[in-house]
Amino acid sequence: IFKFVLRPILDEEVRPNHGTIGTRVLVSGTNFVLSDKITCRFGLVETLASYVNETLLECFAPASTSDENNVTISVSFNQVDFIYSGTFSYQEPIRVIEMQPVFGSISGGTPVVLSVSNNYDDGSNTRCMFGENIVQAINVNSENITCISPSTQSKDIVLVRVTNNNEDFVASPSYFRYTSQVQIHHIVPSSGDPRG
Repeated sequence: IFKFVLRPILDEEVRPNHGTIGTRVLVSGTNFVLSDKITCRFGLVETLASYVNETLLECFAPASTSDENNVTISVSFNQVDFIYSGTFSYQEPIRVIEMQPVFGSISGGTPVVLSVSNNYDDGSNTRCMFGENIVQAINVNSENITCISPSTQSKDIVLVRVTNNNEDFVASPSYFRYTSQVQIHHIVPSSGDPRG
């Protein structure tokens, strides 16, 4: 018996569109059907995909068999007919060299600068994770990422991780320590010579 199903339609963009071997890549579209034959093809390399729902599939970037950094991604629901779904760029994972400062108030708001290498993102996908709290980076270039520490309820010491594709998080070499908020009650002396 031949069963007619609506033809799957894929968005021609994957998320994220850059990463490394093992990066989880999401493919979106419509009319996806549950099957054990769903396959993602990265360039020439095929890997099984996971059905999430009728509009979303999940693939993991396999090792590339060529020197090509940029590959096309196509998807098949029968392991025969492949549909173009976008491009993916293989890149070295981001690396955190240093983080400053390494402490801040539990009320949050501390600008934390992470010195990095291998950052290829324009900032739109760059985020920091303080413990389990994720914040968007506010200033990004190829050497530095700045994130504002989120508030927390207690004086914790948390691991700080960073991502430049909103998927693969890499740990910094330092922990961030939350401290009590500093309160200034009075200043002595309260005045002085303006010339110093």
